[in-house]
Amino acid sequence: MNKEEKILNSLTGIEKAAAPDFFYTRLLGRMQQEMEPKRKPFQLLRPAFVTAALFVVLLIALFGMASGYGFALIGRVCALTGTTSYRAAWDQSV
Repeated sequence: MNKEEKILNSLTGIEKAAAPDFFYTRLLGRMQQEMEPKRKPFQLLRPAFVTAALFVVLLIALFGMASGYGFALIGRVCALTGTTSYRAAWDQSV
């Protein structure tokens, strides 16, 4: 008996392999999950979002400071002219 015949004869007693229960449906489900694009959850701590949010907060603070400075100037003009309203201060100064 040569080597090839030994190999062929060793295959005579082999039985067909059986898959576990529900193997095919689990395999299909996993394959479908891998085919679908994965969505990343929206993250509030991404650098672009943090930079934009910081810029907006600083811009609002800058406008608030400018508005406060304007009201302080109006108050100073009212104190210098001895009036209680901006209109009266305007009338006296112009």
